[in-house]
Amino acid sequence: MEVRFQQYDPESDFQIDWDENVKGGVVIAKYLGSRKEVRIPPSIQNNPVTGIEKDAFKNCVGITSVTIPDSVICIGDGAFGGCESLANVIIPNSVIKIIWNAFFECKSLVSITIPDSVTYIGGCAFSNCKNLTAINVDANNTVYSSDNGVLFNKDKTSLIQCPEGKTGTYIIPNSVTSIEREAFLNCTNLLNVIIPNSVTSIAHIAFYNCASLTSLSVPSSVTYIGVSAFEGTEWLNNQPNGLVYAGKIAYIYKGTMPANTSITLLDGTKGIASYAFANCTGLTSIAIPSSVTYIGGSAFEECTSLTVVTIPNSVTSIEAYAFIGCASLTGITLPDGITTIEDCTFTGCTSLKSVTIPNGVTSIGEEAFNFCDSLTSVIIPSSVTSIGKSAFEGCTSLTSVIIPSSVTRIGFDAFWGCTSLTSITFQGKIMEDNFDETAFYGDVRDKYFEGGIGTYTRTTDDNFTWSAQSATIILH
Repeated sequence: MEVRFQQYDPESDFQIDWDENVKGGVVIAKYLGSRKEVRIPPSIQNNPVTGIEKDAFKNCVGITSVTIPDSVICIGDGAFGGCESLANVIIPNSVIKIIWNAFFECKSLVSITIPDSVTYIGGCAFSNCKNLTAINVDANNTVYSSDNGVLFNKDKTSLIQCPEGKTGTYIIPNSVTSIEREAFLNCTNLLNVIIPNSVTSIAHIAFYNCASLTSLSVPSSVTYIGVSAFEGTEWLNNQPNGLVYAGKIAYIYKGTMPANTSITLLDGTKGIASYAFANCTGLTSIAIPSSVTYIGGSAFEECTSLTVVTIPNSVTSIEAYAFIGCASLTGITLPDGITTIEDCTFTGCTSLKSVTIPNGVTSIGEEAFNFCDSLTSVIIPSSVTSIGKSAFEGCTSLTSVIIPSSVTRIGFDAFWGCTSLTSITFQGKIMEDNFDETAFYGDVRDKYFEGGIGTYTRTTDDNFTWSAQSATIILH
C-alpha cells in the first residue's frame, strides 16, 4: 500500500509570533512565500500553530488556495484580506473565531463552509467577496446556521449575511425577526428582497449599496431601521423628493426642504430613522404622533430653524446626536420613558433655555448639552447616577445646579466653562476617583471633599473661589 505524506510549505515561508492567548502556541504573523497553493504547517519550530494573525496574508494576490491545519483556533482581522485569487480555503474544525474582515475582498471565493466549532464570526468577515454565492454552515454548529447559502444565527431569527454574489430575488424566511448590520451590504446583483411580517428590526447599512435593488417592501411590523440602511439602492433613488417612508418608519427627507416647513408625521408612524431630517434647515416644526417609539441618531442634526419639539411619552429611545446643532430650539419636552440622554444629543442647541430631565434617566451622556449657552436651568432627577464628560461644558448662562445624592460619578469637564455658575449643591457622597478634577471651574471639588454635603457658592467677580454654605462633613 502506498502511503502519501502531506507536504507543507517550509517554515521559512512564515513569520511567526507567540500566541498571547495560547501557552506555547505561535501565530502566523506574515506570509513570506510566493506559492499559489499554500499549506500552513501544524507546527513551526516544534510549536503548534494556533492562529493566523491580523493581515498575515494581506494582498497576497497570487494565492489560489490555502489549507489551514486543525491546530488553528483563530483567524484574525483581515488575515486574508485582498487575496483576490483565493478560490479555495478549508476552515478546519478547530477554528473557534473568524475575526472582522478575515476574508475581505477575496473576490474569487465562490463558497465557504463554516465548521461546527466556530462560535464567533466578526463583521464584514466576507465583505467585498463579489463572487461568493454561498456561506454554508455545518449542521452541528450550535451558534450559526445557513439556508440557501445565507448565514443566520442558529434558530434563524437573525439574518447575518447574504453573500454578495446572490442574484435576482431573495425571499427572507418567516422565522427572521432582525436583519443584522451589513446583512446585504454590496449585494449589487439583487433585484428584489421580500421581507416577511416577522421582521421587526433592520440594522445599520443593512442594504447599503445594493445598487440594483429596485423592489423593496418594508412591512408594518418593522419598528426600527438603522443608519443608511437603504443608502445606495435603486429603490431609494426612485423615491420622489420629500419625506420617504420605509414601512411605518419616517426614513429620510429627500431633496431640499423649502423654508418655513412644518411637518406632521403620519398617524401610526413607529419611528424616525437616523438622519431622517438632518440638515433640513427649512424645518421649523414637526408634529410627532404618540405611535413613535424611537428617534434615531442625528435625526434632526443641524435643523437650524427648528424652534420647538414635543416628544410624546411613547418614545423610549432618543439616540446620540439626535438634535445636535439645532440652534433655534428654545424648548424641549423629554418623554418619561427614556433612561439615558445619549452623547451629544443637544450639543450646540444655543437657544435652549431650560430642560427638565425625566425621573427615570440614569445617565447623562458625554457632551449631551455641550455649549448650550442659553441654558439657564436644568433639573437633574434623583434617578441619575452618572454625568458624563463635558455634559454641560460651555453652558455659560447656567447659574445653579443641584447634584442629587444618586450621582456617583461626574466626568471630565462635565461643567467646565459654566462661567455664570455661582451655586452648586451636593446632596450625596461622591468618591474622589469618580469626581474628575476638571468637572467644575475653580476649587469647588477640593472644598467639597473638605466640607462634604451641602451648597457651595461664589461671587461672580472672584477667581472661581468657592465657599461652603451649610455643608455637612462626610467621610470619603
